[in-house]
Parts: sequence; structure tokens; C-alpha cells
Amino acid sequence: ARNKIIEMNEAMDLNNPQLNRTGRRIGESFGYAFNGFFNNQDEVNSWPSQAGVTLVPGDVRYLDINGDGVINTKDQSPIANPSFPEISYAFSSGFEYKKIDFSFLFQGSGNVSTTIADAFQKPFTALGSAFSNAIGRWTPTTAQTATFPRLTTSYANANNYLPSTLWVQDASFLRLRNMEVGYSFSLKKIGVSNMRIYANGQNLLTFDKLKIVDPEASASNSLYYPQVVTYNLGLNVNF
Repeated sequence: ARNKIIEMNEAMDLNNPQLNRTGRRIGESFGYAFNGFFNNQDEVNSWPSQAGVTLVPGDVRYLDINGDGVINTKDQSPIANPSFPEISYAFSSGFEYKKIDFSFLFQGSGNVSTTIADAFQKPFTALGSAFSNAIGRWTPTTAQTATFPRLTTSYANANNYLPSTLWVQDASFLRLRNMEVGYSFSLKKIGVSNMRIYANGQNLLTFDKLKIVDPEASASNSLYYPQVVTYNLGLNVNF
């Protein structure tokens, strides 16, 4: 489902063409290019003015895309695939061998991104919890391996939670949506012409890169109830 905006009513920015939506895809994410974290005050002092805020070690660093010496909204650019999948697919198969039958259904999507937000991004926001985003936070000890900025309340640090490649994730996935196995036989002595015992399951396996939230959900919705794994046992009897 690839699309392209041929023309739209926007003020074209000739000096910053990366900001223009014309020629882009509908729903394409725009934001800053993440360039690591400030590890000391010398790095902060040598960096261009960024987002109009005071920075300290552990804060997020962004690239000056247009090279004007100031990092602001004009340094945003396309950073990810759209929030709806460009590729949706499914495949299924099965077989019957003597008295045994088996079937499965896989379903997935590709070329889709989601933005980590709310409780999955900002500690101490929804319900007052830090969830797993407290792990991997920048500290002087973990400066070389940190995956999240320094731990603060989100209200105290707007710079670290601006839309950027730090928070955009690949939401592509492949899910084993259904699998069933059955065994059929007859008990004619008691008047049963056919009996089938079967077991099946829903949402048994999911392969994705997102990990922290269901790839079919909005990552910004911290209260989304995840997909449920379901197992069933059944018996069909025909007289």
C-alpha cells in the first residue's frame, strides 16, 4: 500500500526541503535525527544551541540537519515508515493424513513504524511507574552503553522526548495466528459414525523487533490490553 503525496496545500520551504510533505508518503513520521547522549559538560558546551533549553550530560543530542548552527524544528526530516503498514500478508496451509489433520495460519505486516510514547517512553507519567524504561538509562557509569536518556520526570525535560529516531521503532511482525491439530475416528459399536478430538491455539507466537508492546497496538497507549494467547480443546461427535 505505497502512496505518494502529489500535491498539498503547504508553504514550501526551499531552504529546508526535507520538511516538505509533498512527494512523501501519507502518515510518514517526521522528527529529529538522534545523535547519542551528551557524556560530559564539554560536549554540551561545544554543541549548537538545541531546542532552546539548557542541556546537561545525559540529555539527548540531535543533528543540525540544515547546518545553520541552531537545532530547532527546521532540522526535522522524515525518520520512519508510516504508522500504518505498507505490506500486509498472511499464509496458511494444512494436511490430512489418515486420521490426523493439521492446519495453521500466519499473519504479518511490514514497512510500518510506531513511536514509543507515554509510559513506555517517559518515566513516572501514566500511573506513576517507570516500567522497563528505567533500565538502560544514562548515568556516568553507563554512558557508553545507555539506550535511554538520564532519568528525570518527563515534565522537567522536554528536550529528551521530542520526536526523533531514538523513539521510533520498527513495528513489523509475523504472528502465528492460529494452529490446530485433530484426530478422527469412529465408534460404530455405540452408534458414533465419526468422532474428532482436536486442539487449537490463537496468537501462539509473535516475531517482532518491538518487544516492549504489542506491535499491533499503539505504543503510545500504555493501557492497551495485549493480545491474549488462547488454547482450546474440543470434541465433535456425529451419530
